[in-house]
Amino acid sequence: NTITLLEGLKIIGSGAFRNCDNLVEITIPNGVEKIDNIFFQCDNVEKIVLPDTIKSCRFNGYENFEITEIYLENIETWLNSVDFCYASKIYVNNQLAEYLIIPETITQIRSEAFKNCSFIREIFISDSVTYIGDEAFSGVGNLSKLVLPKHIDYFGSSNFYGNEIQNITLPETINSGMENFYFNGFDTI
Repeated sequence: NTITLLEGLKIIGSGAFRNCDNLVEITIPNGVEKIDNIFFQCDNVEKIVLPDTIKSCRFNGYENFEITEIYLENIETWLNSVDFCYASKIYVNNQLAEYLIIPETITQIRSEAFKNCSFIREIFISDSVTYIGDEAFSGVGNLSKLVLPKHIDYFGSSNFYGNEIQNITLPETINSGMENFYFNGFDTI
């Protein structure tokens, strides 16, 4: 049910764990830089531990891959390196990420980055972020506060679908996007 890989790997290639229906938990060792489509037809993976050496990560081709828990050393790994994946719980340094501060090192938040992360309560996004993809915060049911950067070049569609945000700080300018931007349910805008 659990796999812990040995140190020394740089790349984990396509299909490495294909059809591993009994795989529930995997720890990717430090040094791995690329993961490419390793969980094809693995429907029971619940927990993944990723090192901060990851530069490119796609778990299941071009299909979304949903897991229960992902463990990271920093939030930058999640935002800069992982595609087509969302997790119910994100842990940063072994702590459940209920209150996230997106640091100045981040310039964009990918589509569906926090989709269905039901345990996130507050997100503060630094002013360095100028791009927020589609559905980046959709389904984050416990999100009560969101502070957006002052200026956004693109703000994707349906970012608040399935949320009950009570308090949001909007940017001064948004150059494009804002399709399907719903304000219902907000206490403070």
